[in-house]
Amino acid sequence: MTQRSIVEYFSGGHKGYRCGYCNSTDSCYSHGMWAHVLTPLDYQNLIDRGWRRSGKYCYKPTMNVTCCPLYTIRCEAKKFVLTKSQKKVLKKVHRFLAYGDKSKGSEGTLADKSDQDMDVSFECPQDIDMQSLKRIKKIKTINHSDIKTDQTEANTDSPCVSDSQSDKCDSSDQTTKSSHTVQPSSDTSSSPLKSSNLNSRPPCRKAKEIRKERKLQKLLQRGMSEEEASACIKPKTNESKSLEDFLHAPLPPKPAHKLELRLIPCYPKSKEFLSTFDETYNLYVKYQMAVHNDAEDECNKEGYDMFLVESPFEKPEASSSSPEPSYGSYHQQYWLDGKLIAVAVLDILPYCLSSVYFYYDPDYSFLSLGTYAALRYCSLVIL
Repeated sequence: MTQRSIVEYFSGGHKGYRCGYCNSTDSCYSHGMWAHVLTPLDYQNLIDRGWRRSGKYCYKPTMNVTCCPLYTIRCEAKKFVLTKSQKKVLKKVHRFLAYGDKSKGSEGTLADKSDQDMDVSFECPQDIDMQSLKRIKKIKTINHSDIKTDQTEANTDSPCVSDSQSDKCDSSDQTTKSSHTVQPSSDTSSSPLKSSNLNSRPPCRKAKEIRKERKLQKLLQRGMSEEEASACIKPKTNESKSLEDFLHAPLPPKPAHKLELRLIPCYPKSKEFLSTFDETYNLYVKYQMAVHNDAEDECNKEGYDMFLVESPFEKPEASSSSPEPSYGSYHQQYWLDGKLIAVAVLDILPYCLSSVYFYYDPDYSFLSLGTYAALRYCSLVIL
């Protein structure tokens, strides 16, 4: 028997109601209907036209009227390319699972250290003999350079050169910052020392180029042609890691933590779902109160069951030949060392995977579980 969809459209006027984003009392507008039964394909066609569901209630925001227009974020999983920040999240989760590392990683520490090393000031010693410095009359040339120096500046009583030309170093200063630069002179009477050896000296070559040339010569001596030898020493391009490479990176023999993902049909309610209902509901209450500041009485079981468990999809006949999950609604549970830390409410449809809601344990917010779960969605679609 062919499945049919049965919906009940709400035509009782187009009135504004409270917005959950800007908290306005009557500025949110949408069209709504109650889906008694929906086939996965019919719902696929609805979401392609801007509809969404919350439980069995389906709605489409009136974009030109509503206060906060809602736009669906779509991602082509097979063309998806990881960003640098997403790779950092995957590495962070892997470090936590492998070693129990909760820190931001060593990269930030090294960056901070390098910044500190760059901020260096040079100071004149306090016990310097000022009279001996005054005997220095002038500096005409500097070896191995064509820089001209001003005689009048060299005759000053200052023991150091200031960062600013207008600042003068006084002999009473105990510590004075000096720069590494020598100010060029405008005095045309002082001529630089010119060396013919400097001009005839060949430019410096990198050690990498020298090694490459030596290797090329050795290959040519072995009888290779120039094309074959050049191909042998051609540097290999680093292939970027795929999403699957990051997600399935090997862990040590005894990892600090174990993460287990379970994809459980939530409606009609399966035995496995019912056995974990208390854990999923308690985690939902903890998340709503901590992240969205909901009162405890607002997070009742009836509301949770109505909007995050019930679904308009009837369970289709499972195919015994295919290990892949059937179309319908699921809870993707994230278990860390036997403890539930996150739940993703998902719809598996003919042409996409639709994320209905995601909630997690606020104690593990340092793992960026929202980003990590979205990457898991892409992996699920690709498989």
